[in-house]
Amino acid sequence: MILKRHYDSPIRLFVLELSLAMLGLALAMPAEAGGRSEVSVSTRAVLINSSPQLTNTAPSPILSDEARSHLSGAAESAYFGKWRSNPDMRSQYAAEHENGGAQANGVVGAVLPLIKTLPTVNNRALDTTFAFTESETTVAQPMANDIVVAYNSSADFWSGGSYSGYAYSLNGGKTFTEVAGGLPLLSAPNGDTVWPAGDPSLAADGQGNVFYSSIAEDFNNGDSYATVFESNDGGQTFNPFELITAASGNVLDKPLTTVDTNPASRYRGNVYTAVTSFSSGVISPIYVCTMPAKTCVPIVQEAASGAMPAVDANGNLYVAWEQFTTGGGATPIDALYFSKSTDGGQTFSAPSQITNVIPIEDPGTSDFICNRPALKGGIRVNDFPSIAIDTGAKSKNKGAIYVVWNDQRNGDPDIFITKSTDGGTSWSNPLMVNKNGAHTDQFFPWVTVLPSGKLGVTYYDRSRDQNNWYVDFDLAASINGGTTWTQSFLTQRPFPVVVNVDPFVATCYMADYNQISNNGLNLLMAWGDNSNGNPDVRFVKK
Repeated sequence: MILKRHYDSPIRLFVLELSLAMLGLALAMPAEAGGRSEVSVSTRAVLINSSPQLTNTAPSPILSDEARSHLSGAAESAYFGKWRSNPDMRSQYAAEHENGGAQANGVVGAVLPLIKTLPTVNNRALDTTFAFTESETTVAQPMANDIVVAYNSSADFWSGGSYSGYAYSLNGGKTFTEVAGGLPLLSAPNGDTVWPAGDPSLAADGQGNVFYSSIAEDFNNGDSYATVFESNDGGQTFNPFELITAASGNVLDKPLTTVDTNPASRYRGNVYTAVTSFSSGVISPIYVCTMPAKTCVPIVQEAASGAMPAVDANGNLYVAWEQFTTGGGATPIDALYFSKSTDGGQTFSAPSQITNVIPIEDPGTSDFICNRPALKGGIRVNDFPSIAIDTGAKSKNKGAIYVVWNDQRNGDPDIFITKSTDGGTSWSNPLMVNKNGAHTDQFFPWVTVLPSGKLGVTYYDRSRDQNNWYVDFDLAASINGGTTWTQSFLTQRPFPVVVNVDPFVATCYMADYNQISNNGLNLLMAWGDNSNGNPDVRFVKK
């Protein structure tokens, strides 16, 4: 999708432009997402009672190189992972399950020498020799003392469950219990098994319930889904809520979810999930699916991805994303856009630009190691935005819309923020959030706003390593609407990069994001952390 010198030759660009010219009229048609069938909410799936084997899988989908370059790590692992094309590995998987499931080995420091064992959200005793990656986090607090953290988990997948792991706490985050196997497997309307496959997103509704969305796949025929589960017991168990489907051959990705919790909104209780639909074509339209209305509306017909929804105090829905082309996929750009719905997700405004983006990457790593945008050490990266809206009744900045992203406009990756105080009509000049880190990498930001108006932004940070290798996880906070920031390290010491060692995980993968949220009083932060020698999940409340 992103048309850059690192990934496209002049001949290929000529062919692409010629194809776009021939398809121009079709690409402009809004209802069918560039000629592809629209995304829809299907008949609700049900849980299955057994753990099926994966001795056979459907061929990987045929996607364009542009789509592959921006496919999420979870989708890359599911559709193009080493295990999928390795019959020996699948046979071993089947043999393990015939013997009652893969056996956890509890290995600590299986990848790198152990320095010091730190407390983790995931249960490290459930890691296996073949699968030990827990990362890419999201967090929510549905009840007074109940906190849920969800994450990608290769260990759960290898052990017979899904790739969508989670753990819950009943004591405010002091300790966590991992649910072995993660989200339960589903039986789709056609009777096939559907595996939740990662890209987790949690959203609490303010009434004690929490929703968990993730990508999912029918490995038997290759059909792609986005699942939405619901928990009514503080995140201890999850049951199917809705199943989002796409046309055969298309891949749904990055299903990020929010809930309208605003008492003044006539759409209170609506659940919104934004997904990107990839295919063999150039464009990758974004849809917003609304539950319980069971509608999915296309909001942009371009090469785009990384859509995130947020709701203001009046129930207006905003969706921000990164866009790589304009003019029906004809002209390369790189910018952040948004669209707005005032009727509960049924219709949306025309896409409007927020700001341009200078993508982050280390050219040598991107070109010769990862074959996609990546940083030193082989960390695949993106420039997707995170959006949050101040809904605090007593906040001085009530109504302000904040968007953060990582950007290389200053020569190295930094974290930037922009805000709108007029409903998205205008946006402030981008302001750099991190105040340290010259000539080092800061990346994967996420933003939340407390009812008081306090902003929290978390991100990975390499500023404590002048050689730009080791990684910290940081919190930046602002109490004046993002004008000034204070920063703190949430990690005790920087941790090493761990990539390309787990056969169930995509090449160069060290997460695609780490989400921050809040419970109305505290900031809730979870992240992927390699301090114990392999990828684990840690949590802090402040």
